[in-house]
Amino acid sequence: MTIEDAYEKLRKKYSLPAFKGVDRDFSVSAIENERFLLREINANMMEKLELVIALITELLQPDTNNVASIHEFRAFDEKEKKELYDFYCKLMTLHRKGVYVSISGEEKKEADFLKELHSDWGQIKSKMKGIVSKMETSWKEEATYKTELGYLG
Repeated sequence: MTIEDAYEKLRKKYSLPAFKGVDRDFSVSAIENERFLLREINANMMEKLELVIALITELLQPDTNNVASIHEFRAFDEKEKKELYDFYCKLMTLHRKGVYVSISGEEKKEADFLKELHSDWGQIKSKMKGIVSKMETSWKEEATYKTELGYLG
């Protein structure tokens, strides 16, 4: 049985979203074994969610030893940082729910989490496109702050 066939059975059982969209966003067809398919899909989803969380974390709490973190942090004004924090809270809520679900090992909870995160993913992607675009643009703009170099040797 293919991964898509296994997913289709689960889709009917739990009213999951269509395979094509879930596969596009979370690489479901790359999963090799359908035995714990929902668990594997959720692991893929959590991996993407963790990538987004890590990026937002760097913006909210930049590492002072990382020039990129400091540079990109400065590209956002206080209002945008507040919006980032609110977004971060939503992401962390989803992440913690995903951790709980992975610990529970209950197929129904796994299916519910897949539906919830997949439903929110379009909005998360859209928001992240704007954030990453601003981060990228910050590198094209002239720096507006003076860097003082001290002893480096």
